[in-house]
Amino acid sequence: MNGITAIEVASTLDHLLADHASIDRLLHAAASEAPDSTLLTALDEIGLAELAVPEEMGGLGLDLDQLCVVGWVGGRRLMPTLSRLKMSLVGPLVMGGLPGAPSTSARWGCGFPAIGSPPAGGGPAEGWVEEGARVALVVGESASRVVDLGRPDSVVEPSPGVDPGQGRGRLRFDPDAATVLARADHARIVDRSRVLVIAELSGIADRVMEVSVDYARQRSQFGRPLAGFQAVQHKLADMRAGCELIRSAVSRLAWLEEPRPELTASLSAATVSVARQVAEDAIQVHGGMGFAWEYGIHLYYRRCLALQQQLGGTASLRRFVGRSIIARRKTQ
Repeated sequence: MNGITAIEVASTLDHLLADHASIDRLLHAAASEAPDSTLLTALDEIGLAELAVPEEMGGLGLDLDQLCVVGWVGGRRLMPTLSRLKMSLVGPLVMGGLPGAPSTSARWGCGFPAIGSPPAGGGPAEGWVEEGARVALVVGESASRVVDLGRPDSVVEPSPGVDPGQGRGRLRFDPDAATVLARADHARIVDRSRVLVIAELSGIADRVMEVSVDYARQRSQFGRPLAGFQAVQHKLADMRAGCELIRSAVSRLAWLEEPRPELTASLSAATVSVARQVAEDAIQVHGGMGFAWEYGIHLYYRRCLALQQQLGGTASLRRFVGRSIIARRKTQ
């Protein structure tokens, strides 16, 4: 890993996001519906896209447990979705599977289907696209395609979702004109990328928990701090328990040697529901302030909803696990 530790990378990312992704800037990006190009460029410059790329391919070769530390920081600071997709998918898939491909620091789009969805064979595919992007990576279950966005049959339709300001859209393209990436460890890369989504959820939950505790200590009602009321204490305790549950799931997945799609999907279904509940509780602890756009706590809740969509939703995840178990038992 060239002497660079995951803690150093995570610390660098934390400081960069603290400087370039304040709540005010995040709110501005959300209101404009466009990604913060300055922030995306700054994240490219620190080599975020090369973290998950093996050293023999020119990357830093961080292990999954190390990448989860970086993903956790990204969740706490609401790192742009495009930057996470570059780190977890664009870098390891493109750098190793497409000689002569555009640099990972170039402007990209990335479509990431949910667990259990069919391979991306021609769209439309949900994706996130940087302004001015000329190429997109559309990820499938067994193979991925690099799409030239400059072709007339490649169309990006803006489709803002619950997490605005991330460049979300729908990609339509001709599958016969796209370059197919097929790698032996494709499934492993895709599965690892989903684990990083859970790591991001852990960072989100931890952050809103900390903010809620600070607010409850500082805010007074009827002459007492909110933290002195038993109902608030119970809610904060439930939030803390939820944070530990998600952290345990990340720890379990981070040490897997081989892809375990069923386990990843099962823990995804559990953790995304818990993270969403923690974010909802944070809004309740903040009272009327929690619903105010200017305060920004809703941005974490929105990101939880967006990550739930990316993972396919809890119902879809459970169906995937159930069908996988049934199929395995039929072969036994």
